[in-house]
Amino acid sequence: MRLCTIKLLAVKLCAMKLYAVRLCAVRLDSQTIIFILSSLAIYMISQKPSSHWHRWGYVVGLISQIPWFYYTYTTGQYKILATTLLFTVSWANGIRNYWFRGE
Repeated sequence: MRLCTIKLLAVKLCAMKLYAVRLCAVRLDSQTIIFILSSLAIYMISQKPSSHWHRWGYVVGLISQIPWFYYTYTTGQYKILATTLLFTVSWANGIRNYWFRGE
C-alpha cells in the first residue's frame, strides 16, 4: 500500500515538472521571437530613410507585436499590454507613412 502511494506521488511530481518545463519552453520561445523580430525591426529602421530596408523595418516591427500581445496577455502583464498597443499604433503609422504616402 505504501509503495503504491509513493509511486503515485512520484508520478504526480513528474507530471508537475513536465508542465513547468513546458511553460518555461513556451515563454522562452516567445521571448526569443520577440528578441529577434524587435531587434531586427529597430536595426532596419536605423538605416538611412532612403534605404530599401528602412521601410521594411516598420513591417517587421508590426509583425513583432503578435508575440508581444501573446506574451503579455498570457503572463497577465496588462500595463505592458497597453504599451504594446501604443507600439502597434506607432508601427502602423510608419507603414502608413512609408508605404501608402510614399515618404
